[in-house]
Amino acid sequence: MEQYKEYAKITEQVEEKKEEVVRLDEQAEYAGSLLKHREELRAQVEAVIDELDERYQEKNTAVAHLDEEIAEKSSALTQTTAELADNQTLLEASARKVTKLKSIDDIETGKTMFGGKVTLSRDDYGALTDLAMKQIAAENKESELTAEIAKLKKENEEAAKKNTALEQKAQEIYPLREELRKTKNELGSLKAIYPKVLDFIESMKLTHKLQEYVKNRSKAVKR
Repeated sequence: MEQYKEYAKITEQVEEKKEEVVRLDEQAEYAGSLLKHREELRAQVEAVIDELDERYQEKNTAVAHLDEEIAEKSSALTQTTAELADNQTLLEASARKVTKLKSIDDIETGKTMFGGKVTLSRDDYGALTDLAMKQIAAENKESELTAEIAKLKKENEEAAKKNTALEQKAQEIYPLREELRKTKNELGSLKAIYPKVLDFIESMKLTHKLQEYVKNRSKAVKR
């Protein structure tokens, strides 16, 4: 009888040990599963961080490129503005010259009473010949100046268009800088709270829900 009781006690202890082993196995399995989920979650979150970091680098490179382009355009704008001022001065000078050429007085001539021929003294003839040559030269010069004025006007219009394009380029870079700033802040915040989020999620046993959130977030970023 005593042997039977001893056997029963040993059997009970064995069963308890078996149950404890099962519990330990379950705990080990749960711990392994939790560790696996944590590693998967870590990989997914890091993928999102890498994606945001890549976007940040792309935006940063784009901004740097635009900064260089704006610097070049600003230099070109300064040069164009100076050329525009020079052209305007030349344009005004040319206009004054054309006005002056058009104001040359004609020589008054007289006719003989019976002949119909124009009578000129030697001095008047020389003056008329000289004036005629000057008039021809003046007309040629006027034509050249008129062409130069048209050219300068066209250059002025082109310079004005360049100025407008530069202003538009400067306006385009502002939204890009703002987006870059937001992306950088989002990346910094995510990196800062990442360890705390994992600990909190695990303590609340919400690992699965966080996995779903990260998957959805990753899909949204890829879009």
